[in-house]
Amino acid sequence: MSTVQQLDKPKFEDESELQVEVTYYQNDRGSEIEENGDEKKDESGLKTPFGLYGHYFLQSFLKTFINGTTYAFLVQYLNTPSHIYKAARSSWHILWTFKFVFAILSDVVPLFGYRRKPYIIFGWVVVFLGLNVAFWVPYPRPYYEVSHANDSCERTESVGNSDAVDSVWIYTILLGLAKFGVAIMDCAADGRLVELTRRETAAARGSVVSYGHLMQKVGVFVTSLIVMVTLNLPEYGGDFCFGLSYRTLLLCFSLFPILAIILTVVFITEDRILSGESRNLKRWLSLLFNKLKESTSLRVAAFIFLYVFAYNFRSPATIRIQSKWAKVSPMTLAVFRVVSLFLHAIGIFVYRRFFIHTSWRYLACIGILFCMLPNLAVEYVVIFDHFRNQYFYFADDVLEAIPEGILYIIVMRIASEVCGDKLEGSLFAVLMSVYTLALPVSSSMSNFMGAFFDVSYDDRYLNDSANDRIVVFASVLVSCAVKVICLPVIYLLLPKQSSHLEELRKKGSNSTKNAVLFIVFCCSLLTYSTTVTILALNKNTSCLVVVGGRGC
Repeated sequence: MSTVQQLDKPKFEDESELQVEVTYYQNDRGSEIEENGDEKKDESGLKTPFGLYGHYFLQSFLKTFINGTTYAFLVQYLNTPSHIYKAARSSWHILWTFKFVFAILSDVVPLFGYRRKPYIIFGWVVVFLGLNVAFWVPYPRPYYEVSHANDSCERTESVGNSDAVDSVWIYTILLGLAKFGVAIMDCAADGRLVELTRRETAAARGSVVSYGHLMQKVGVFVTSLIVMVTLNLPEYGGDFCFGLSYRTLLLCFSLFPILAIILTVVFITEDRILSGESRNLKRWLSLLFNKLKESTSLRVAAFIFLYVFAYNFRSPATIRIQSKWAKVSPMTLAVFRVVSLFLHAIGIFVYRRFFIHTSWRYLACIGILFCMLPNLAVEYVVIFDHFRNQYFYFADDVLEAIPEGILYIIVMRIASEVCGDKLEGSLFAVLMSVYTLALPVSSSMSNFMGAFFDVSYDDRYLNDSANDRIVVFASVLVSCAVKVICLPVIYLLLPKQSSHLEELRKKGSNSTKNAVLFIVFCCSLLTYSTTVTILALNKNTSCLVVVGGRGC
C-alpha cells in the first residue's frame, strides 16, 4: 500500500461550477490522485484490472447457478405454473432494483478507508448465507414420480407430491437473498468499472466494459457446463440415472463466495483513504437528483426501461411450450446456453471490431427485429406440431445470440458514458436499477396478458387440440406486437452515437418536474410489480387474473 499524504484543497474561481467537493492526496510517487484513489489524468494507460475481472467471473458464476437451475428445479421438479415461476424470478429482479442504495453508500460512505472493497465483501457474505440456509431447508419430494426398472429410470405422469409447489416461496426467498447479495457487491464493482471506463482514451473507450462483460459470460459458460453434467436426473426433466441433486449443488456452490472474498481482499486494488472523512450524504443525494434533472439522463433512463420492457415481454406460454411440447431437458438447455454464450462473445467482438462507430439506433432496431422474427418462426413450427424437437426449439436462441450481445454492450456503454464525474457508481446503479425494474414490470404485465389466454397450466398442453394451439400462438403474437409498438419510441430515445450523446448533454435542459415524475413513475411501477409478485407467490391468491391465474 502506497504512503499517502493530504494536500491543501485547491481553490476554485467559480464555486458554481464545482459539482462535487474533491479532496486531493499524493501517493508515494508524487502524482496527484483523487479521493477514490484514481490518478488525476496523468496516466498514459490503465493497468489491467485482473482482480475486477475475476470478481465479475465469480459473480456471474454464482448468479448463473441460481438463474440456470430454476427451470430444472421450479418447473420440472416442483411443476410450478408458468405465471408463478415468472413471479418467483421477478421477485429477484425487484430486489436488484434497490442496488442503487448500496451504490450511493459505496460512493459516499467509505468503510475502513475504502469505498468499494468492504461492500463487495459484505455482498459475498450475504450470498454465502442465502445458499447455505437454502441447503438446510427440508427438501421436498418431486411432483412427478420416477420409475426405476431394469437398470433404467424415467419420469412418469403419475403425481407423487401434489404439494410440491408449496415449497416455491421459501426457495424464492432464500435464493433471492443470495441474489441480493450479488447485487450489493455488484454495484460497488460497477462503480469501479465506470471509474476505469471514464479514464480510458477515446480510441480504447469501452474496452474495460467489454472485457468485464466477457468475463461474466465466461462465468456463465463454466456454470452451464457444470449444471449440464450434474443436474440431469429424470425428476429434473433429464435423461440420466446418475447425477447430483439440487440440494447437493446448493452446498457445493455455497463454498465459492469464500473464494470470492479472498480474491477481493488480495487482488482488487483500491487506494486507502486516510482522512477518514466521508462525503455528505445529503449533498450527494442532491447532486444525484440534479443529475437526474438533466434531460440526457432521463432520456437514457427512458430508453433503457422501454428497451428492456419490450425485449423481455414474452408470453408465459413459452415456458410450457418448452417443457411440454418441445420437451427440453436441463442438459439441452445448458448446452444451448453454452453455444449461445459463445456466439454472444462473438457478438461483442463483432461490435468492437466492425460496429463500434455505427449508429446505435440502427443496431438496436435491427437487432430487436432479428431476435423477434426467428423466435416467432420457431414458436409457430413447434406450437402447430410441424416439428417438435428440443434441439430445434433453441434454433432461434442461436440465431439471436450475436445481435443480443451487440444490444447488451450498447446499453452498458450508453449507461457508462452518461455518468458524470464522482457520481459513477451512484448514477450507473440508478440506471441499472431502471434496467432491472423493467424486468418484473414486463413479466407481471405479460402474465396478466397470458391470463386472458389461460396458457400457464398443463392441461392446455396435454390436450394439445387445434383450438389450444391457436390460443397459445395468439398469446405469442401479442407479445411480438408489443415489441413492434415500442420499436419507434426506442429509435427516437436512443442517441445515435457517443458524439450525439455528448451533444445532447451540452444542449440539454434541466427539469425538476420531469425528475420528480420519473421518480414517481418508477416507484409506482415498483409498487405494482412487488404487489403482483407477492400475490402470485401466495397460495391463496396465485389464482387471481391480475397475477396471471384463472380467477378465484
